[in-house]
Amino acid sequence: MSKGLKSILEHKMQNIVIIDSHYLCWRGFYTTGRLTFNGNATGVLYAFFRDIMSIQELFNPDIIVFCFEGSGKRIREDIYPDYKKTRTREYTDEEMMARDGLRMQIDILREDVLPGLGFKNIFTQDRYEADDIIAAICLDRTEDDITIISGDSDLYQLIRKGVRIYNPRNQKKMSKTKFCKQFGIKPQLWPIAKSIIGDKSDNIKGVNGVGEVGAIKYVRGELSENSANMKKIKKSRDVIDLNLKLIQLPFKGTVTPKIVEHEIMDIQVWSRNMERFGIKTLNRKESNEQKPEGFKF
Repeated sequence: MSKGLKSILEHKMQNIVIIDSHYLCWRGFYTTGRLTFNGNATGVLYAFFRDIMSIQELFNPDIIVFCFEGSGKRIREDIYPDYKKTRTREYTDEEMMARDGLRMQIDILREDVLPGLGFKNIFTQDRYEADDIIAAICLDRTEDDITIISGDSDLYQLIRKGVRIYNPRNQKKMSKTKFCKQFGIKPQLWPIAKSIIGDKSDNIKGVNGVGEVGAIKYVRGELSENSANMKKIKKSRDVIDLNLKLIQLPFKGTVTPKIVEHEIMDIQVWSRNMERFGIKTLNRKESNEQKPEGFKF
């Protein structure tokens, strides 16, 4: 028996949930961001804890992985200085304080609370994005069942049999079957389409005058050589090639983290953290022998 086949047969498939943690934090910032306790912002923490409970109940994962954005200048800016540099407005002092509170809560989650709760798989890489780490894990864990928690359509390229994306905003899953039905192409071709379309949120300019429909038709080979969209695409090869480097995941140099099994969380530890941040509605004071369903962390 070959070593490769032996490894596959011996591998126990894991049910893994990978969380785009910055996405959840920003989502909480816009929904419950004004909550405070003892003068400190806690709305992002509340939303994050609430989502963890919901995710646990929905997917009952063996392992939960948290991926955060890296610090420092983004690596993609080395080849495209305007990456994510969209037009900004001046914020009021109150808005600046709110954003400072968001950053503080993200740091507390990553460095203090999540490790204290027993979670072991908390990853970040300087200059790289959470998307890159998520992609590296998906490429590495090919024999596991993976659900990605995010609202970022860039991650559609990672979808395959055994990998899906769950968007907590609309509570919908995007599977390979659904993706192919909606877009008419395979997920691995999504970066090419997006390189033509562009991405306003990341300040990636696509081919002027070619939208999603035209880009999808190009990828499917349905554009005639003399069509206006084909001519625009041919004139924009340099733009498309650059965009593809920015959009395709993971970006070169991403380190693949090693996933380990985490401890079963003690309900009392969870309750102490809820009390610490004044989050009464998510508190649980049951003993370990009376764990409510959905707390197998």
